[in-house]
Amino acid sequence: MREITTEALFHLYLDTLNSCGSYLRNASDDVVGYEVFEQFDIGVVSFFHESSLLRLLNAGLINTETMQRSSELRRLALELQKEDEWSLKALRTSTRWTTLLALADEIRSTINAE
Repeated sequence: MREITTEALFHLYLDTLNSCGSYLRNASDDVVGYEVFEQFDIGVVSFFHESSLLRLLNAGLINTETMQRSSELRRLALELQKEDEWSLKALRTSTRWTTLLALADEIRSTINAE
């Protein structure tokens, strides 16, 4: 299997990031189901992995702060996946989800400002 290019990795990282955010609190169940429980779920495991983030950092596509926040986002997502809070109901009501969604918004705004 071939390794993806750094540019393609960055695109997949951004796609994953764009699949998560506070905007989902008011989205339909179908949109949330697709964006979070399909797109974000898969992407956060792969494209927010430490090795992927290091590649993006070394290429100058993200900075150290963005890397740290992205690692934290991945950690929060993996914790929610292991618990009963990896659900549509929890996303709409849980303070842990509020934290995760806000962190995704913060990372996105940082990248857009660079």
